[in-house]
Amino acid sequence: MRIVNASVRGGVQDLRKIRDKEKYRETKKWYRLADEAC
Repeated sequence: MRIVNASVRGGVQDLRKIRDKEKYRETKKWYRLADEAC
């Protein structure tokens, strides 16, 4: 769980820095997979 949480936080930071729609969609899909894994 700690590793997943750290990855999610890193993803949020990347979104703030990049702000690309395509990468945002990819990260959004990753969030769904992470939620299912938990």
